[in-house]
Amino acid sequence: MSDHFETLARWGYAARGVVYLLLGGLTLTSAIWGGRDSNGSSEALSSLLGLPFGRILLGLVAIGLFGYVLWKLAQGLLNADNRDDDLEGFATRAGQLISGGANLFLTLTAARLALSLGQGGGGEGEERKREGRTVQPA
Repeated sequence: MSDHFETLARWGYAARGVVYLLLGGLTLTSAIWGGRDSNGSSEALSSLLGLPFGRILLGLVAIGLFGYVLWKLAQGLLNADNRDDDLEGFATRAGQLISGGANLFLTLTAARLALSLGQGGGGEGEERKREGRTVQPA
């Protein structure tokens, strides 16, 4: 495996960890202080828009998640982990392909938010923050 591909895969695992930390943080704050129900990973990603340099962070998360998707595709299609060619090996590789597909959704969501192709914009949230108003995730 090339060093560039390995680096991209590592960024992917880190980005996936960021998404899980965001989800955990939203769930914890909702449980402690109450609030509205979490809509999952999309809301966790959109919560980054309220942070300074939120779009840049979202862009980095999208790039990292794309690396993770590429890694999962390599594991599933190219057998990068050298799984045996038996039923268990094929089942594991199929699971890796499914995981890659699911994480592709997160990648596209992060990229859409970073490029402000979704509802609401990060610049708008940063402006509201400066004016003293609270920022609600899109």
